Formats: sequence, structure tokens, C-alpha cells
Amino acid sequence: MRTTLLLAALALGAASAQTTPAVTPTPTPAASITITDVPAGHWAREAIGVLMGRGILQGFPDGSFGGQAPITRYEAATILYRLLTNGTLSQVQLTPADMQAIAKGLEEVTAEILTLSARMNAAEVKNRDQDARLSTIEGQAPLVGARLDAVEAAVLATAPLLTDTVPRSEYLALQARVAALEAERAANVPAPAPTVAQAQAPAPAAPVTPAVTTPAFPPAQKAPGEPQQNASQPRNLYLGLTATTLVSSEARVGGEVTLGVKNAVAGFGVQVSAGYRPSAKAFTAEAAVTRQFAFQGVTPYAGVGAGAAFSPRRGATTQNATDYYLSGLVGVDYPFNESIALTGELGVRYFLSNQGYASGLDAAAGRGASAGAKLGLKFRF
Repeated sequence: MRTTLLLAALALGAASAQTTPAVTPTPTPAASITITDVPAGHWAREAIGVLMGRGILQGFPDGSFGGQAPITRYEAATILYRLLTNGTLSQVQLTPADMQAIAKGLEEVTAEILTLSARMNAAEVKNRDQDARLSTIEGQAPLVGARLDAVEAAVLATAPLLTDTVPRSEYLALQARVAALEAERAANVPAPAPTVAQAQAPAPAAPVTPAVTTPAFPPAQKAPGEPQQNASQPRNLYLGLTATTLVSSEARVGGEVTLGVKNAVAGFGVQVSAGYRPSAKAFTAEAAVTRQFAFQGVTPYAGVGAGAAFSPRRGATTQNATDYYLSGLVGVDYPFNESIALTGELGVRYFLSNQGYASGLDAAAGRGASAGAKLGLKFRF
């Protein structure tokens, strides 16, 4: 449910980068949309109504929305197809209500990520405690075995005397107790390590039954003679589609496309991106070096780079200006599966000049830093 709302809202943000004018369809009021399983007052009801009114999301035939159901790649493709075909991509502007719905969805996803991380940490601590207890028990097993050996030796040493001086019933009871002690010892002492000959002896071949699995997404068929891709090859290439905004007094929303390689040389990756902000008529092009870090359930990353921004020159709208900048970024990827992930990123750009409107700086500033944020999807190949 939350993933569906974020996906649709991000697609709307990226749509503001289109420049071809078209007629914006009139949305159906949220109050006229019938949703049987989203109660009034629910934090996402307004956002669902807006998206269904614009024809981007659809419910089920029985009137339900299925907010708890996970999104599939088929459903994501359907949502993007509606955006491309129903005309809303030509001129879509995010309203304050849309921005508020995106922020609420991001807060919910962040809370779930933190909860899953805490549960994984607790499970690791419990697993380490169990390993320590098992090691203690295994260390005590040889002591128990030695005591049982001593008891058995004492019984065997006194057996001839007991046969002549102790009644047979008591002798049989003593034998039963010794047998019980031996059984307890066998249960507590770990199995002996295999000898060198046993370790080197080949194991008997077991019949192999080939496993038949049906892939969730069948691989594309390649032309004859074209090299086939190995199914176990890691997905190192990614394509990102994000909505961008500047952190300033006026929210300036735009879209950005990123193409990158996760691991290019020695664990470092590279990425190039191009973006557009309609409010400033600004184009940006940037290249960066990135580094990803291993973490439970998510993939944080950081990077540095440089780029250029092209926008109308201040005070002369018929002329264009180019402003160069240095950039730094930090972000995190939350994978839905091995092919698609939700990505969020914060970045700072230090502009070496302020000739155009692309920087978002005050007109009086000759140079300075401008912060921004990105939210979108990454498709891995």
C-alpha cells in the first residue's frame, strides 16, 4: 500500500520535467471515489482518492483497494503505462497536498526500515547467546564422560565380589543403573571426529533429481549467436528515476535520470545523471564517484562529483548562462526485490558562480552552496 502511493507520487513528481503542453485531465473529487476498505480519516485516503480520480491507480471490482498487498513489477509497469498514456505527464504540478502525502508515505517506510533493523539486531544477539551456551555444554561433555568411565571401572572391579556376597536382584539392579549411565553419556558426548581415512574416503553418490523451477520473470530470448547472460551474474548496472527538489524558500520540483555502475573499480562505482526543473528552466548534468556499504536490509551509499547547470541568465531571459559546481551526496536504497529498489538521497552542490537561476541562490551571491533531496526508484540490471 505505502509502496504503491510512493511509486505513483514519485512518477507525478518526475512528470513535471515534461515541456510539451497538453490538456491536463480534470481529476475526480476524492469524495466521489468509492473505497470500501480505507476508512474515513485514514492518513492515505486523500492521496488514494486523488490518484484514483486521475486514473493512475484503480481498485478491485468489489470496491476494495487492497492497501496491505505488496506491489509487483507488473503493477508498477501498469501505473507507469497509465502515466504515459492518459496525458497527465504533459503538465503535472505537485500540490501542497500531494507533497504532504509523499512525506507521510516516506515517514511510514522509514519507520518500517528501522523496525526491521531492530528485529534483525535482536535476532543476532539471541543467536550469539545460544552459540555460547552450546559451547559451554560441549566443553562439559568430556568431564561427564570421564566420570562415567570411572564409575564403570569401579563397578567392573567389584563385580566378582558382588556376585558372591550380594543377592542377584541387587546385582541386576546395579547393572541396570550402569546401563542407564552409559546411555546418558552417549546422549551428551558429541560424535567423534572422522579419521583421516574416513575423511578421504569418497562419499557414496546419491541420485540427483534436477530441480524444476519456474522463474518469476522469464528471461528475454536472445538472437542466435548472441552470448547468453549468466543467471547468477550480479546486477551491477542500475537506472534511476527520481523526483528532485531544492531546500529553499520556494520548493522547486524537477525530475532526474541516473545511469550508474555499482562496482566499477576496487569497490567504487560511477554514475552520471541529467535533470530538469521547469520552474527555473534549468538543465543539469553531473558525474560522481560513489561507494556502497553493507547493512541489514538496506544499502546506504555516499559519493562526490562535479557538474554543470544551464539556465536563463539573471536579468536577461533571452540569454543562457552556465554555472559549474562541486557536489557531495549521501543516500540509501531499500530493495523490494533484486530488480527494483526505493531510493532516497540528500545532496549539497557548491556553485562556483551564480550567473543563472539554476543554483537557487540569492541574486546577490557570487557563489555558494545549495542543498537538495531526491526520491525515486532504481532498476537493476
